[in-house]
Amino acid sequence: MGGESNLFVEDLDVPEAVHLQKSEEQASRDVSLFASIVYVKNWFRAPDILSAPASDLAFLKNVYEYQVVQSDVAQVAFTAMARNL
Repeated sequence: MGGESNLFVEDLDVPEAVHLQKSEEQASRDVSLFASIVYVKNWFRAPDILSAPASDLAFLKNVYEYQVVQSDVAQVAFTAMARNL
């Protein structure tokens, strides 16, 4: 196939920039920070079923330690994880 295709933002059907309120912007930062520090590492460990119990405990430990950074986010994550144990 010798055709060339270029994709430009102008070609996409993307709405204008979204303007967030301060509280929404802060909530987005909180979730992003939690995901990047705590959640992503455990997401990649999830398919390893042999170490799942140890991974779950490590995740709970990481969430507990995350309380120093964002106690409300850590509490929600801990509660959600505890429902699945």
